[in-house]
Amino acid sequence: MAKKKQLKLPEGLITSLFMVALGILFLIMKGGVIGLAVTILGVALLVSAVMDFLNKDITTCIVKAIIGVCVLVFGHLFVDVAVIIVAAVVLVYGALELFELIKAKKKDVACYIKPVVIVVIAAALLISKWLVFDWLFIIIGVLFLVEGALGVWNELKK
Repeated sequence: MAKKKQLKLPEGLITSLFMVALGILFLIMKGGVIGLAVTILGVALLVSAVMDFLNKDITTCIVKAIIGVCVLVFGHLFVDVAVIIVAAVVLVYGALELFELIKAKKKDVACYIKPVVIVVIAAALLISKWLVFDWLFIIIGVLFLVEGALGVWNELKK
């Protein structure tokens, strides 16, 4: 019996390009980007769910699909709550990545840049809930651009 090939896209590259696009949107739209970011997050989760389905990872597919639909349906109704949730998820993700690097006792300082930038982005998003300043969104945009550019660079080096 022939072995089935799994559909494999470079998720790191897709995520990095997404971050670059989001950074540009933060720079251009400033505070108005939050609603758009919620929509993009929902769509990205649904696309990822479809990819998981094609790769026969049904459990992950269902979880991502449910979260994606919830974000799309309820995200615009509760944008403030959605920003806090997105920031919390991003903060946890960044912190987990940072703790994994610390636990692995990595000596390369450059590998710590990505999770630190992610944590700073999340913190800025959390602060933006109470302090809505255009310059804060510009900083967030620059951080997303840096994170995305580093990710693209790392993926192209592979």
